[in-house]
Amino acid sequence: MSSSVILDTQVLIWWVQKSTRLTAVAIEIIESAPEVYFSAASVFEIEMKRPKIPLIPIDLAAEFLKVGFSELPITSDHAAEIGMQESLFGHDPFDRLLIAQAEATGLKLVTADGKLTKLQPANTIAI
Repeated sequence: MSSSVILDTQVLIWWVQKSTRLTAVAIEIIESAPEVYFSAASVFEIEMKRPKIPLIPIDLAAEFLKVGFSELPITSDHAAEIGMQESLFGHDPFDRLLIAQAEATGLKLVTADGKLTKLQPANTIAI
């Protein structure tokens, strides 16, 4: 049985852009998940980096919802979970928040971030 997943920002961008960087395995993981989530943190990260990311729709949340993903808001429990990630101190704050959300909700984080997958945090699926 597949687990529900939350997508890393990079994976979200690739999905929306229909990028060939998404492998068949990654597509299978996403398509077979009972529920696929995106984080408000990813929308924030993309908006901060928008000038560097071409071809991103203006209304990101609407685009993610249109493809069938559910939004995962950021809660105080998610923020508190960040402090439990001692191995990730100094790592990208957006990734830390996504991992915290995955931990707090029991979701699997689907990521292609090599730096992150080398640390092997719990609840991640490397693609």
